[in-house]
Amino acid sequence: MALTETWLDDSVSDSDLFISGFGCPVRLDRDKKTTGKTQGGGVCLYVNKRYCKTVVVREKICTPDIELLSVSLRPHYLPREFPQLFVTVVYIHPKANVNNAADTIFSVTQKLQSISPDAPNFI
Repeated sequence: MALTETWLDDSVSDSDLFISGFGCPVRLDRDKKTTGKTQGGGVCLYVNKRYCKTVVVREKICTPDIELLSVSLRPHYLPREFPQLFVTVVYIHPKANVNNAADTIFSVTQKLQSISPDAPNFI
């Protein structure tokens, strides 16, 4: 389950976000100093424990244009030809420079493909 516009910050602990049957939330809260924005933003990913227990954070990027969280998953049942799955959660601010945001997504996608060229990539 991927969420954008979480509006979370350091005052909210992961235990406050617990959902039965899911692992600990993987989150990227908006960095107010980096983005210059005082509220909103943030992304979060929940993975069902029955589906997958192996979650590795590959990328966390927070800029004025984009908030991006990328993880690799190794589900319990995965076709042999796929070594892992990549899931990337993205929030692009409405007033963002979309070219910069697109370049960031492209760069992260290339990096993930270099790690595992055969892995499906969900954005």
